[in-house]
Amino acid sequence: MSSTDATPPSDDLGPYALLRNRNLVRYLSGRFIATAGHQMFTMALGWEIYERTQSAFALGLVGLTLILPMYALTLPAGHFADNHSRKRIVTLTVAIVALMNLAFCVISLKQAPIVLTYLLLLVVSGARTFMGAAMASFMPQLVERQHFSKAVTWNGGLFQLSSIVGPSLAGLIIGWAEKINLLSKPGQLLSKENNWAASGTSLFSILEIRSNLCSVVLMLTLY
Repeated sequence: MSSTDATPPSDDLGPYALLRNRNLVRYLSGRFIATAGHQMFTMALGWEIYERTQSAFALGLVGLTLILPMYALTLPAGHFADNHSRKRIVTLTVAIVALMNLAFCVISLKQAPIVLTYLLLLVVSGARTFMGAAMASFMPQLVERQHFSKAVTWNGGLFQLSSIVGPSLAGLIIGWAEKINLLSKPGQLLSKENNWAASGTSLFSILEIRSNLCSVVLMLTLY
């Protein structure tokens, strides 16, 4: 058998061959950025709630309010994504999340009642459930069937990486900002009481808005 016959097709040369697919790279990049931004924001929000309430129960309610819409809306969201424009769903839900993040900034800076934070989290979680269903349904259209398992592996791996990178970056930024007293300088993101946690939540709310906008721009370039 000749060496030519023994060489596998170029499409099967290693796990990195899929990175030649520009649409897939845009898709994976968008999901990575959006997930990392959301993880950074969630960490800062939990930090603020615990600082304000000193209650482990109040902190645990953050997870509950994030998971309830996911359980309730996952199936309807998948059905909706199958029957409507996925790009429009992503664009609309990113806009909703961005508006909610601006509301989080106001709540943090004004030290509004914590219950408003939980209500906004319910809205954000619901929007992200629809966003996730729409984004997930993109992948089968981006790769050939024989490469789908590799694409799923890349997607899962990058999701896990972003779930580590997001909180890690948030912790580094918070620690660095605290060390140089950045969040307590006049003119920075301050609450009336110079509340560190509120200032941090406001900062990461803005960062999540930017990450979501970057994500949707990448997603809209598909096709």
